[in-house]
Amino acid sequence: MHIKPKEIMVNLPIVLMFDDEDEVLKFASNINTIINGKVKIKYELLGMLNNQHVGIFYLQRHDEFSQLREQFVKMIENEEILEHNRKIVKRNGGVECDTDIGPCACGVWHEPKPPAKPNKLTAAEHSVLLYLIDGLVAAPEKAEKLLEMSIHTNGSIFYRDIIQRLENAAGDTASLLAECGQIKSELL
Repeated sequence: MHIKPKEIMVNLPIVLMFDDEDEVLKFASNINTIINGKVKIKYELLGMLNNQHVGIFYLQRHDEFSQLREQFVKMIENEEILEHNRKIVKRNGGVECDTDIGPCACGVWHEPKPPAKPNKLTAAEHSVLLYLIDGLVAAPEKAEKLLEMSIHTNGSIFYRDIIQRLENAAGDTASLLAECGQIKSELL
């Protein structure tokens, strides 16, 4: 059966997670097969986040693409830094941090926190929060790791407040899922 769609709605740019690197290319190829026209979806593999390959899909590079890409690249870099810092702590015999700014017993130089941004979510923060909430609902047992990666990203006061709400609810799965539902309804 051959179908000729007259209109296809696509919400781009979007960031998706895949178990295998090849799945990113296959997904873009499948979408382009469906669209079958002059417009082609492009993609970029951003790296690994939470043991999954991160791909961003877009039609053209513009501000929303750049913000979304930057947000996820920061999350990926933060995860790499956390993993590196965990290795340093293990090498130092389990030494815990003793300062928030400057040289630390853990062997890392801690930077001061940047000044707060305006109390409004950017498009990238909005997308990251929706992704984070979907991840928390899908795997509440990984809440600590997902929130740990998200809290180190620089964001608006509103973004940090939402992360704090999720952290406060993370101790109990039912509370976490309820808070995720509440936040998602606020975001949508």
